[in-house]
Amino acid sequence: MSRLEPYSDAEDSPTDNTETSGNFHVVPTLADDDDDDDDDLNGRQQMQQQNLPLEHQYTEVEDLPLTRIDDTVEEPTFTKTFIEPLINLILSILKMMLLPFAKFFFAPTAQRTFIKTTAFVIALAWILVTSIIAYVLFYNRYVPPITHIQQVYFDHGPSTPTLDALVDMNRHKNKAIPLRHEQSYDLLLRLHVPTSDINFEVGNFMVNIKLYTENGTLIMDQARPSILRYQSNTQRVMRVFAKALPLVLGFTEESQHLDITLIEDFTEIKSRAVKKVALSISDARLQIYDSKLMVLANFKGLRLVIEKVTKR
Repeated sequence: MSRLEPYSDAEDSPTDNTETSGNFHVVPTLADDDDDDDDDLNGRQQMQQQNLPLEHQYTEVEDLPLTRIDDTVEEPTFTKTFIEPLINLILSILKMMLLPFAKFFFAPTAQRTFIKTTAFVIALAWILVTSIIAYVLFYNRYVPPITHIQQVYFDHGPSTPTLDALVDMNRHKNKAIPLRHEQSYDLLLRLHVPTSDINFEVGNFMVNIKLYTENGTLIMDQARPSILRYQSNTQRVMRVFAKALPLVLGFTEESQHLDITLIEDFTEIKSRAVKKVALSISDARLQIYDSKLMVLANFKGLRLVIEKVTKR
């Protein structure tokens, strides 16, 4: 802009660049000079840019990164149309179902209760397992086997008037079967005999048993009588007709089992342990299918209680 200043006669006359109007003359300010300089500079730069070759006029544009615009439109696929919404729906349903449980189980009170319950269950299981192990060890140590069975082989020699057999108590199916000290036992002989005419003719016969120590010392000597159960000829014939088919097929046979109790409440002494048993039948005519020596434990007191509880 320009400002007006008073004109004085004493001062020099105005120059060509000074406009006069009455007693005032116009003096250009520095701001106007700066604006004019900027306009002149911009004008010269535009003229120079127009005069430059084409490749130099767009140097700055070439330095900019170029981005390719893809005009193709992506078509919706089956996965985006059906699968993704279905998965989102399933996840939202699971979230709604599991959220109450998660809030319940992950609550501080529930976590403390879970920890206490887990500790209680572990302690209870430990006590139960140790109790069972202790009971099994105590049972095997304190309660002996209830039954010892030893096969007996009688000598049916042509010149022997009796049937004799010797049983070694140290060996039973390649295992020792010692009797438990301070425990009472019943010893019996089980005979499986046919219901033949000869056995019925034998009638009563005696069975003798002798207990020996390892060095041959006699511990006990007992004898018990026995006999086959009587059957008349008519009864035997009727039984054969009633069991005709099973007899023919081999499911049954004409025989009897005789359990002869030889010793009752025998208690072994530790210093005189039983090692051998001698058995003898008074009549050698007796026909035998099979014979076994059975040693049955006769429990009393605490052992009887433990045995009954264990069987239940």
